[in-house]
Amino acid sequence: MHLFHLKYAIGGAVGNNIDNFYQVCGQAQKSVNWKYKSGKDFFDQLFLKMEKTENGLTCSRLIKGTTEQLEGLLTAAKWTKQIRFHMAIVQPGMAKANVSEGIRLLLGTTAHYLHIVANIDLMVYSS
Repeated sequence: MHLFHLKYAIGGAVGNNIDNFYQVCGQAQKSVNWKYKSGKDFFDQLFLKMEKTENGLTCSRLIKGTTEQLEGLLTAAKWTKQIRFHMAIVQPGMAKANVSEGIRLLLGTTAHYLHIVANIDLMVYSS
């Protein structure tokens, strides 16, 4: 299972603002809990959050595959498959060449936490 924690922009300002990184790093750290829940609980949450509604408009959060395929994975997770987790933070507003020491420390601390607590490696995608 690949979990992507996507860019956050406080006040709509995308960039190397450390507050944006506190948001996505916190999301990544909190999502470790899903590794220790049953596969059924995890998939129940996915089905609950499959659609997003904002300003009266609804869209699917399912990027690849179908609901039926997701239901098939639920059956496999309940009975036969161990779920392996992969975690990523996506912040396209961050310029790798210009990242602050504070952001590097925060990302390093988050990567360390994920690895020690849940044996999950962290990937960071940026511009």
